[in-house]
Amino acid sequence: MKIALLSVHGCPLRMAGTKDVGGMNIYINEISKSISNISSNCQIDIFSRRHDLFDPFIVKINNNVRVIHIPAGPPSLSKTDTYDLLKEFTKRISEFTLENQISYDYIWSHYWLSGIVGIELKKIWLIPHIVTFHTVFSIKKFYNANIEIDHKMRSKYEELISKNADMIITFTEHEKMWLLQNFDANDQRIEIIHPGVDRNKFHGKNKSYSNEENSKIKLDLLFVGRNDSIKGLDVLINSLKEVNNYNQSYHWRLNIVGGEYSQSELIAIEDKLGKDIFSNSINFIPSVSHTKLYEYYNRSDLLIIPSYYESFGLVAIESLACSTPVIASNVGGLSIIIKPDYNGFLFEAGDVDNLAKIIISLYSKNGRPDFSKLQLLSKNALEHSNLFSWEKSAKKIISSMRKLV
Repeated sequence: MKIALLSVHGCPLRMAGTKDVGGMNIYINEISKSISNISSNCQIDIFSRRHDLFDPFIVKINNNVRVIHIPAGPPSLSKTDTYDLLKEFTKRISEFTLENQISYDYIWSHYWLSGIVGIELKKIWLIPHIVTFHTVFSIKKFYNANIEIDHKMRSKYEELISKNADMIITFTEHEKMWLLQNFDANDQRIEIIHPGVDRNKFHGKNKSYSNEENSKIKLDLLFVGRNDSIKGLDVLINSLKEVNNYNQSYHWRLNIVGGEYSQSELIAIEDKLGKDIFSNSINFIPSVSHTKLYEYYNRSDLLIIPSYYESFGLVAIESLACSTPVIASNVGGLSIIIKPDYNGFLFEAGDVDNLAKIIISLYSKNGRPDFSKLQLLSKNALEHSNLFSWEKSAKKIISSMRKLV
């Protein structure tokens, strides 16, 4: 089984949290390794645009998975600007396979830009074309009216790709229904397969809290994500302002991991919370390696995901696997991962008041965190995370692909 995996802008070797780099890059890396580990005769070539002039042309992830950096345009281009380079990108892949006498059994495209390339390569190679969108623009637009304008051709091509793909892998029933109702996709060609979590990287044990002995007076909160309006950091900041207004003795500390913030953005946050709280209660941590994230999950009491939309929410599973419960918006796959009052809490996207009330509910009457509640949530978080694994995901994907031949 040979797979040509297309990811025009999302090289799996790039560090998540920087611009245009996030869960898709992690997904491609993890699922490719898992598929190759399960099926020893499976080889995966990941074709991605060269994002650095010093990138080696070919980088091996393991014996059966390699990344092939295709030079197409200057490395600094944004993902939207790569649209004009798709013909060149397609041509260079075709030339590479001809020169090296390589053939594939499947094309697997990630994101709409790669889907366009996949349509063209299918015409040349005459093999099945599988698509995973990761995000669909019309869904993001529906949940966040203030979202930045994307390429004018995106929605048109997402519909075209949906109708022409031999198989679409979605992460949730919600995404599947959207494609059926809005793009007239074929129900029989859509497979719902959840992502997983790597327990070698993300693992934990039941956290030990004690109301009697614990001298801890602050809730340790964590936000993980790039600086993008759809991630909803504004919702979290406004909610914490409400917590402060409700009771100034409810202390908290927030680590914001990933993303780059301008001076004006930092000043706006400081103005909302006040200089003292901004200086003493918020830490901005630059993007860290995927493995190092474990440390932040592990020492936090709660991960908060206030996104206006998430196609799934990998960070939520990673957090649960580290025994850290999650408060999240009730969107996308987060309602699958989070069971309210069991391993975390859900609130409607953008609902500042409700998020604030949830955070307030995690304090005792004495103003300290409610350690007994946190301990139970932590125990349940670890248990629930066992439902998700990259191995399970990989097995389902291999089985679904084989049905296409």
